[in-house]
Amino acid sequence: MWIIQESIAHKDAEIMCGRASMPWLPFLFGVDKSAPAMRLTVHASSTLNELFSNVTALHTCLIVSYEWKDKNLNTKEIATCLARLLFALGGRFDCSNPRDRLYAILGLVPGASAALASAKLVDYTRPSADVFRDLAVFLITERSSLDILAAYGTDPDEWDLDELDGKPSWVPTWGRNPHSTTLPILIDRITNGTDLDDQPAQFSFSDDKNTLFLKGVTVGEIASLGEEITVQSLGSVESGQEAIRVWEERFRRWEGKILQSPAVKRKYDLFKDARTAWKHALLHENDGGVLTTQHFCYDVITGHIDLSTVAEEDRQRYLHEVSTFTAFVQFGLANKFPFVSSTGHIGVAEGVDYLEIGDLVCLFPGVAVPFILRPLEKNCYGFVGACYIQDFVTADNKQRDILVGKDMAEFALV
Repeated sequence: MWIIQESIAHKDAEIMCGRASMPWLPFLFGVDKSAPAMRLTVHASSTLNELFSNVTALHTCLIVSYEWKDKNLNTKEIATCLARLLFALGGRFDCSNPRDRLYAILGLVPGASAALASAKLVDYTRPSADVFRDLAVFLITERSSLDILAAYGTDPDEWDLDELDGKPSWVPTWGRNPHSTTLPILIDRITNGTDLDDQPAQFSFSDDKNTLFLKGVTVGEIASLGEEITVQSLGSVESGQEAIRVWEERFRRWEGKILQSPAVKRKYDLFKDARTAWKHALLHENDGGVLTTQHFCYDVITGHIDLSTVAEEDRQRYLHEVSTFTAFVQFGLANKFPFVSSTGHIGVAEGVDYLEIGDLVCLFPGVAVPFILRPLEKNCYGFVGACYIQDFVTADNKQRDILVGKDMAEFALV
């Protein structure tokens, strides 16, 4: 992790490949500017972004650090800057001590060390669970926002760490990159300041800060589960027609399990509308700058678009893009868990450990995406994670509009 500060301090650091090298900032700028001319498919574009994700994260750290350099920041500005850095890093950098996910970036934010020291956050003798809990309390309190809860869960590799024993379910440890497609929404909002347009979160903490009390609205509960999509279940797929055959079988199986849900049938009069909602939930990234959308490739593979009537030149181009889709789509689908709510909404939980029938889908002021909560004993709830539901995520401030005039209940997250 400490290489972050070293890279920022030395702007002329170089990227090396064998005997070749060049300054990393011109390299990143060149890749970014030349990408549109490559006319990449959506999947090649996503793969390129993933390959350069670490370099891009370092560049974001550089921008943020220079944006705030030599400024006298108040505590809210410090919290915003730390959140931007933590979101940008995405759990990509390794460190032997979990606390360094925070400590290694404090030097990039003027006044951060002093602000957190007053809360006794900068202390290697404290358990990591307490450090991350108090960091979450600081970020939520200063920004009146819950978006940090939507970003990261606890890495399964850390479940047995004594350092994290007793960590509340709602506290992120910032060490897991869930491959979440809701994460870009959150990063964009905090970077552009549009998160400030939200209603502020309505929250409080217990005296020991282990319980987070939130006010929000339940919009349904999980009524049926799709097939959990994991890296292991996806495995590796051959290229060409064999890959298309495998993905057709998968898509039809996943789609059938979701669209046969009684709740979906009640919500949608037309099958095509339900199927469109399913595609939005599963493949909701859509970049107008690429040649074809993921929905197009999905429909070709499942036989809903017939390319036999397309001109030969265009058909070969489309087939090439479908082939590219089958090669890279698994990277965007891993760690997703489709579900149907009791209201018939089709959603996908991302980066969660598991879902259960009866888990609640809730909306809260102060965050742009729905949360999934698990009812526990004594009127308490466990935080499961964030999810994507088209009706509640896509339009600007749509979630806020849904909350207007609603009677909110209190949820005690432990």
